[in-house]
Amino acid sequence: NKSEGILIVLLENMGHCYADMKQYAKAEDHYDEAILLARQRQDKINETICYEGKIDIALNEKRYNDIKKYADKTMSLSVETANASGICTSHYNLGLYYMLIREYNKANEETLAALKIARENKFLEHEAQIMNRLSIISAARHDISGSIEYAKLAEEINNKIFTDGVAEKDAAMRNLYETGKKETQIQLQQATIRQKNILNYFLIGGALALVVIFLLSYRNYKNR
Repeated sequence: NKSEGILIVLLENMGHCYADMKQYAKAEDHYDEAILLARQRQDKINETICYEGKIDIALNEKRYNDIKKYADKTMSLSVETANASGICTSHYNLGLYYMLIREYNKANEETLAALKIARENKFLEHEAQIMNRLSIISAARHDISGSIEYAKLAEEINNKIFTDGVAEKDAAMRNLYETGKKETQIQLQQATIRQKNILNYFLIGGALALVVIFLLSYRNYKNR
């Protein structure tokens, strides 16, 4: 049923909105309702998204065990659907859980697994976030040089994302300008053609009028 699919997305978005307003109980209620409908429809992608939303709530409410539980669930769903982004995010969230409970070696392992998937799939934004997380984990492990290196890499990636974004916008603006320029040229050409046509009509009309005047004058002359 198409309407059920729309309802799932609406509930999911309502959950995001309530979470942004820090109304976590209402947010979780909407996520849970969306999850039930998603399971009925075998919609594992949206189910994954809802669990990711619940992870954010668990983090804000410092329910660290729930982060692990929900991350394990998103991992299972993402593997079933071959969702590389979901698998990457699941490793990232598992790394978060282990970092929060101060198991830094496991946190590093999970976060590196997320980095591997991000690089394989060219998830640049994910990669930047992961590098920042690795910088924090390295600092917690007293690897200061590693922490600095990851922070530099994160900055380089963010700069690339920004530069690429500017380049894309510039290309889009240039394309828009060229399109507008071509349309203006076409309109000018059409206007010129219309003006020529009007002028031609006046010339033809004037010529016809002169012929009529000449014929009338000639007839009057003959009559006289």
